[in-house]
Amino acid sequence: MAKIAIGCDPNASELKAVIMLHVHNLGHEAEDYGSDDPIYANTAIRVAEAVAAGRQHRGILICGTGIGMSIAANKVNGAYAALVADPYSAERARKSNNANIMCLGAQTMGEEVAKYLVTIWLSSEYSPGGRSEPKIQRIYSYERNHAIDQLSGPFLISRTPGYTAIETKTSGRSCFNAGGAVAWPQVGSVAQVLG
Repeated sequence: MAKIAIGCDPNASELKAVIMLHVHNLGHEAEDYGSDDPIYANTAIRVAEAVAAGRQHRGILICGTGIGMSIAANKVNGAYAALVADPYSAERARKSNNANIMCLGAQTMGEEVAKYLVTIWLSSEYSPGGRSEPKIQRIYSYERNHAIDQLSGPFLISRTPGYTAIETKTSGRSCFNAGGAVAWPQVGSVAQVLG
């Protein structure tokens, strides 16, 4: 039994209720991440963070088209959201792309189609080592080397090959890295740490 985080915007609350029941009927645990926030990115980020952190196995996000949820969720490190609109994309989102979040459009498909796509996506698995592996590893590599560390507490950290830029969000904080401690006296100070 997998734990599935499910969230939507107010346009999709009816479809979310149908999908939550369907996921439960498939033998999984469905956790409701809300539908009242009109700023869909807030819900997308909450679901994506839960999936990326491993608190949920996968996530399902629903808005009018699924596009906005997909864009917002993909801003979270470790979240791989795919907009799914047909059976083949539902299967390939998992099998070829290892997507851990599925996005659906409540205004682009009916309930039965959405349930069918969820069934396909939840029953599909990624097989490491196949022909998609180098493509997936390139995505992971880029994310590791260029993404902002969202778990950095009071610091904003961005990494690129050869250096790490660290910016304090609060005054007087210190940052420790392999080279030692660096302290900044002001909010917004920036340092370059060679590495």
